[in-house]
Amino acid sequence: MRYRIRYSNENGVYFRIKRVTHKVKRNPSIELYRVGLMLGICLLHSISFGLFKCAWASNILASCVVGFVFISGWFGVKFNWLKLIKLYGIGLYAAFVFGLLSWLTGDVNTVGDAVILGWHKLIHGFWFLHAYAVMMMLAPLVNALIDGGGRISNIYPLLCLVWLWGFGRTLPFGAELLPQTAGLDAYGGITLTAIYAAARVCRRIKIDERMKTRWLMADLPILLTATAIGFGNYNSPFAFALAAVYFLLFKRLRISSKLGTFVVWLAPSMFSVYLIHTNDVGVRFILGIQDFCFGYFTNKMICIVLCGILVFICALVLDAPRRLCVHILKKGEM
Repeated sequence: MRYRIRYSNENGVYFRIKRVTHKVKRNPSIELYRVGLMLGICLLHSISFGLFKCAWASNILASCVVGFVFISGWFGVKFNWLKLIKLYGIGLYAAFVFGLLSWLTGDVNTVGDAVILGWHKLIHGFWFLHAYAVMMMLAPLVNALIDGGGRISNIYPLLCLVWLWGFGRTLPFGAELLPQTAGLDAYGGITLTAIYAAARVCRRIKIDERMKTRWLMADLPILLTATAIGFGNYNSPFAFALAAVYFLLFKRLRISSKLGTFVVWLAPSMFSVYLIHTNDVGVRFILGIQDFCFGYFTNKMICIVLCGILVFICALVLDAPRRLCVHILKKGEM
């Protein structure tokens, strides 16, 4: 942020100060990946919350959550308290939408009950929001270790903690041989911190320059198979590798300026889209859409895909008031 002097005179300096903000230029190809990840998560929830189950597709799509954290790790997170407040502002808005929809659909009878329900969802739900907040608060430690020129091997214990111990506890065989302790589940902040740290390592060793496109394409079938058969949880090294391969492929993608402008405009809503539809109202919406679609399409996969797309679009629309308010506030600061 800078301040620019607008004018002065001879007798003394009288100046008007205009704040000049420099926006970080977004990479359209990466933003397309981010939007694709969120659409994939909507498809994932269309399966896990919906009428029709498809284990292999659900297992593969779980890597979309890992992909979001990989993007954060690749570009890095510089922690400050304002960023944390803004993150929870998105959560507060999603909780408000949930409470409002619950009131409008008759789940609660009064506005007060809707407020309590939304607040309860904010505090006791939204696992990814809270895990991401933990990751943000631990990011300075990871950054100091990796970006500060320290040995990369210092991060190995964290990766083993998540990818061996935590992931090992999720396997159908041998899990009982590993000690059980709180905090190593796939839905926790330590898991997201390990993904963040591994992505920082990938950036530091310049893996994008080392990996050729044909190597990445050759890795895809192996990783897709591994995740499809059940080795694709959030704390899985296979899910991380799949998210990383997709990231590197999208990074090399060249897209049109119109598509790039569109996805860059969509990208700031992606976290909101995630939070807005992961609640009881969202689940009922998914079930209703799939029941309706099945009356016209007998193919279950068509119903799942249509439902995921509709969830994505509706959540975008519900996020529009928040985006408008943010835009107005930013213009007021200029």
